[in-house]
Amino acid sequence: MAVPAGYVSEHWISSSATIPGSIASLGLTPGETLTTFSFEGVSDTVLVHVAAVPEPDLTGLAIAGSD
Repeated sequence: MAVPAGYVSEHWISSSATIPGSIASLGLTPGETLTTFSFEGVSDTVLVHVAAVPEPDLTGLAIAGSD
């Protein structure tokens, strides 16, 4: 993992990303996952937060399409 220039050890790093596809198609479920990993004797923890995306509101579409 690369860190930003000027990063100070033991300080938080925050990031976000938008990935195409649905939460389900990526094999993810809404919620938080705490993962610990280690490499060459150094351990770290990563918290991943997957936000739930609400279903679209189709009420207006149904009303606009009725005669």
